[in-house]
Amino acid sequence: MNEAINENIFRTHASSFYFASYWLGGKDFQSVSALYALCRKVDDIADEGVSNNKSFEQLTHVIERMQAKDVTNEYVDHLTSITPAVDAEIFTHLLLGVRSDTQPVAVSDEKELIQYCYRVAGTVGLMMCNILKVEDPRALAHAIDLGIAMQLTNIARDVSDDAKIGRRYLPATWVNSCKPAEILSPSQEQVILLQNAVERLLILAEKYYASGFIGLPFLSFRVRFVVLVAGRVYQKIGAKIRKSGFNVWGGRIYTTKMEKLIELIVSSFVCSAAPSLRRYTTGHNSTLHEALKGYPGANIEG
Repeated sequence: MNEAINENIFRTHASSFYFASYWLGGKDFQSVSALYALCRKVDDIADEGVSNNKSFEQLTHVIERMQAKDVTNEYVDHLTSITPAVDAEIFTHLLLGVRSDTQPVAVSDEKELIQYCYRVAGTVGLMMCNILKVEDPRALAHAIDLGIAMQLTNIARDVSDDAKIGRRYLPATWVNSCKPAEILSPSQEQVILLQNAVERLLILAEKYYASGFIGLPFLSFRVRFVVLVAGRVYQKIGAKIRKSGFNVWGGRIYTTKMEKLIELIVSSFVCSAAPSLRRYTTGHNSTLHEALKGYPGANIEG
């Protein structure tokens, strides 16, 4: 595992999370960089393959090699080189989520949306718990929720970009089964429908952010601070989408360096002063995981 390559991938493709993770200790930062680099390499199979069919076949092969624990496979070797160890079953769920992006994407309802977000991002929260040595099992549901929240924000930001490659993650039940081509050239009625759906997406994201932050007391102070910064920076993207009037056709929305710095400063005060970040008292809202029955780490019992 080449640490310099991992860090370069991390810095290039995940500026918000990289910015936050800079304040981790050396070993934790290396592990996070290695995990992100692996997730990025897998994502690139789906997004940059010669064809969707070829990408599907390649990801299926990686899944089979993962299940066989074949360390001669570069992806299995990369996973097993990460320390502390990452749960291969969780990573396989991520692979299944990424593989689904190689097929026509037209999410049917909110349940399917949450399941997709679990696979491509909730799993990352769980794997972060592995490498950051989070021992209390109560933390897992909250780690899933923060991942889901961040993915919902990504979906809200990338509605147009996803439509350009034939993907629609906004549930059909929210947008009257609007097709990607219609998202790119909507009627006046569809504009209102899509803006309402993006607003609904961000409202849903806020519920998962709140739950994700409830789990921060399970982390050491340094890690808690990093996760809070990353979460708040992503929340800022949602706030900017809201400020734009949910305009998903006006170009990619991102946070500036100054905005990241402000969230860093605010997070330092919140981490130090907020009692809710020092002691776990609330518990997890199991209704957030109603769609995740049988998924590793999910809370389906309350």
